[in-house]
Amino acid sequence: MDGPKLIDAEQNARLSIWYGAPAEVWDYSVSHSILRVHMSQGPDSASVLIYMYGCRRVSFLSSWATSKTIVSLLPGEKEMFLVSDGDRLQVECESVYLSVPLASYTDIPKSVSDPPPGYPRTG
Repeated sequence: MDGPKLIDAEQNARLSIWYGAPAEVWDYSVSHSILRVHMSQGPDSASVLIYMYGCRRVSFLSSWATSKTIVSLLPGEKEMFLVSDGDRLQVECESVYLSVPLASYTDIPKSVSDPPPGYPRTG
């Protein structure tokens, strides 16, 4: 599944709202090449998930206290993105999607293969 490309100023501005929030790797599926990172501003606060598809290289801590995750386009012939948060997160992937804000943990899809919350549906 390819999500909208998260490199324009508007999308990175949506991500910057979560700067300083605790982050945790929610799950990583090697077989699906999907990594999900969860950011929340507290146990009873809204949260979001960053979905990374087509992961080629991954390096991450299981969690960190203050996030400052950014997404940039890598140079090269094939469109690839770098999702980074200092030395805590470094992921090269084909596509990135930031979910809509989630009200609670129960809104997080159980499986990495489920569409992200807020993902535009077709058909």
